Amino acid sequence: MFKGVLSPIVGLAGLNALLFLAYGTLLRCFEYEKEPSLLQVYLAGAGAGFTCFLFSTPTDLVKIKAQITRLPKSSLQITKEVYQASGIKGFYQGGLVTVMRDSPSYGIYFWAYEGLKRGLDVNETTKEAWKFLLAGGLAGTLSWASIYPLDVVKSRLQMQYEGDRFETTRLLVIDRPYMSIKDCILRSYRSEGIAVFFRGLWPTLLRAFPVNAVTFYVYELMIGIL
Repeated sequence: MFKGVLSPIVGLAGLNALLFLAYGTLLRCFEYEKEPSLLQVYLAGAGAGFTCFLFSTPTDLVKIKAQITRLPKSSLQITKEVYQASGIKGFYQGGLVTVMRDSPSYGIYFWAYEGLKRGLDVNETTKEAWKFLLAGGLAGTLSWASIYPLDVVKSRLQMQYEGDRFETTRLLVIDRPYMSIKDCILRSYRSEGIAVFFRGLWPTLLRAFPVNAVTFYVYELMIGIL
């Protein structure tokens, strides 16, 4: 149940640090008086999401390969094998579809969070914890729901093994490797129908609410402390 846990533990710290840094920096590039518009919030979030693929692609790749391996291998072993097989570029297998997923999803992420904060009337003087938790949880859930089919495609592309040094997996049986994002989408649809792009959606949404509720709450808490 904890195969591949080291990769997100290590990678998500850097990913979130870069995400919130990029978001804040891009938001300050816009001209506004009291507060940015929700469109400006979305654009800053989408830009921040674009930069995050540097962390999110290798983090997801190692996690997925560690989770589907039939042999007892750690995340560190998987990392070494990927590097030995393909070098640094091996960690960016599925990088393009990761960018296509992350940029709009993080735009929606920050847009929804900021919009919900305004709707719940959260301000500097009345910082009620439940409002931050609710806004963060709903923002994360909406963000994941909006791009989930792309996440399925990304995972299918990343769980393919390249080279002979990896053992094959029986969890995803395909007659030949996917050659592109389009190839993955078409062949997945033809073999399993539209439902394949929503497989695993409910566990993802159930996870998204508490994870993102805590993420935004701790972020706001740390900003206040600092």
